[in-house]
Amino acid sequence: MTDLEASNNTTPNNLAHDNKKLGIALGAGAARGISHLGVLRGLGEKQIEPQIIAGASVGALIGACYAANQFDEIEDWFKSLNLKRLVGFLDPKLTSRGGLADGAQFVSYMKETFGDISFSDLDKKLIVVATDMTTGREVWIESGSVWEAVRASMAYPGVISPVKWDGQYLLDGGLVNPVPVIACRAKGAERVIAVNLNTELLGSKRKMPNEKPDKSGEIIEQSLMGRFSEKVMEKVNPLLNKNGKEKMPYNTVDVLSFAINIMQDKITRSRLAGEPPDVMLSPRLGHIGMFEVDKFDEIYQEGSRVTGNVDWQEELSF
Repeated sequence: MTDLEASNNTTPNNLAHDNKKLGIALGAGAARGISHLGVLRGLGEKQIEPQIIAGASVGALIGACYAANQFDEIEDWFKSLNLKRLVGFLDPKLTSRGGLADGAQFVSYMKETFGDISFSDLDKKLIVVATDMTTGREVWIESGSVWEAVRASMAYPGVISPVKWDGQYLLDGGLVNPVPVIACRAKGAERVIAVNLNTELLGSKRKMPNEKPDKSGEIIEQSLMGRFSEKVMEKVNPLLNKNGKEKMPYNTVDVLSFAINIMQDKITRSRLAGEPPDVMLSPRLGHIGMFEVDKFDEIYQEGSRVTGNVDWQEELSF
């Protein structure tokens, strides 16, 4: 496994013919997933093009576009994304069951913009990882509608409703396998690159000097729950009453995010210890909030940075 802090920018000249044996596992991580774009762009500049892609949550979204040869398009989409547009794609509805939003608007947009793609249309092998809500089993989706599969893999608990797929109700793939290295191995990859977005996730909610606090969770909550959010919570939460007690500093979305972060940190460490990749890329993005999509440049550049710190000639020699 490579030490990402050792800087060696050797450009491989003989890896292109081995790309068919190369897999990449794109990890879960919400807005931090923008760094996948920087990683894949950096790999492409070195003529490294994995042909087996496994993704969980946002990793499934970017992996799907990469496998469909629509990488430039998804990169432009993320560049144009802001919090207001993100809320629109979440498609919040008071009638949604199992979550604050059902994500139908997202699927419709992806089909309209990128085409109604099925797995059989892809030039590269794609494995979308999701979680069976009732059994906790890891589910690999490899057929059917790509965007419906991605929607299932991104069904973040409590925020996006579970997706019914082949008789199962599926949730976010990051719940069981945040960095699905084993899926790449199972589908024939002899070398696997993993992009872990959960490094330094806990205890690293730090901000740069003069940087504004992350309000994205609060904005998302208010947008999703509308007029009920603040009024109901003021009455229900004893920390918000007027008896002089300290006000709760975190909103509902923040608490959900912290809970998932704790879980994913533990699961990621355990899975990667037993299923190590050949090259581990670990962008340092622990300070990035779940919905901070407006920090595109910072997140993207961190993906580029870790990709440039690897001796690819040595690490991917077959």
